[in-house]
Amino acid sequence: IGDQILSINDVQLDGMSHDEVVQLLKKPGTIKLTVSHGEETRVSVSGHTSRQVSTDMSQEYAELMAQDNVFQETLAPDEGPPPQCNTLHLNKGPEGLGFSIVGGHGSPHGDLPIYVKSVFSKGAAADEGSLKRGDQIISVNGQSLEGCTHDEAVSILKNTRGAVTMTVLTS
Repeated sequence: IGDQILSINDVQLDGMSHDEVVQLLKKPGTIKLTVSHGEETRVSVSGHTSRQVSTDMSQEYAELMAQDNVFQETLAPDEGPPPQCNTLHLNKGPEGLGFSIVGGHGSPHGDLPIYVKSVFSKGAAADEGSLKRGDQIISVNGQSLEGCTHDEAVSILKNTRGAVTMTVLTS
């Protein structure tokens, strides 16, 4: 408690919005955190104390970096294959597409891509078999969902008929 993340992958967080920081954390690959532990917290992370200060950093950041309670930690991504872009072909029938979504531009958690929240036991997604919770939907029938609000994405998905082609980023 009381720790402060100063930088992510050597990008200074001073002055960044919450949404900008979240986007840095969501980037695939290894994440390098520079963390300042609170005055009372002297827990050693398996990193090292950082005393090198770049001249282009803000004064406050430079002062924090020079303190003994600042550590750098590199976090490796979860083991597993890197995300892959896949094209899915669904046949929307009377049961619908068979999945729900979460996210979107302007969501309560910030500007997020559209993700699959859940796949229902019936519907086109269940019949096709490869769509899963957490997949990011990139496009539907060639229409990009980038920058769409949640409601816009729902509308695009609901207005599809018959054969539906979706591009998804699968992790």
